[in-house]
Amino acid sequence: MNPIQSFYNSTEFDPIRGHAPQDPKEIARKYERLLRPRDSAFCVLDWACGNALIMLKQLKDPLIDYTGIDFSYKQIEYATRKHPSYRFIFADFLYFPFKPESADLILLRNGLQQIAESDRTLIFRKAHQVLKAGGSLMISQTSVVIAKEPFLPPHPTLESCLVLADEKLWSIQDSFSQEKTNQWFVQISRK
Repeated sequence: MNPIQSFYNSTEFDPIRGHAPQDPKEIARKYERLLRPRDSAFCVLDWACGNALIMLKQLKDPLIDYTGIDFSYKQIEYATRKHPSYRFIFADFLYFPFKPESADLILLRNGLQQIAESDRTLIFRKAHQVLKAGGSLMISQTSVVIAKEPFLPPHPTLESCLVLADEKLWSIQDSFSQEKTNQWFVQISRK
């Protein structure tokens, strides 16, 4: 277990495990738009889902097939206990064998800073394999600071994220950045 996994599975994190910091209104609206009611089944994978509290507040459509995945077994236990009707997987999403071209939307909320910079390109390769043609990857980052939380520098920025998204494979659909507070979001679609 690496230091980040150890932290999220430790008792140090227990006091805040059942809480979820609110997204800035601009980012929350982006999620609402992406998770709007559908006419047909829609597969959502929530990578680094944590306790899934924020995302599951957004899900109001029974046609959305939601799966949360996280490398913290305590977060997955909490999410499963609070939301038994959804599917949660204890695993590292970078190495989990997802079915190719099976997802319509992949969410990565406040998880990028927990991935070594050298592995961040893997996110885009993995997402490209897992998403259906035209599917979207939504990455958001807020300036939530948790005491003693280990981060893998450098702290991700919208610009660094866009550099990793190969324009031959991805098209930018939407983005938002508030540099003063390091809050940003990007939605890219698989070509």
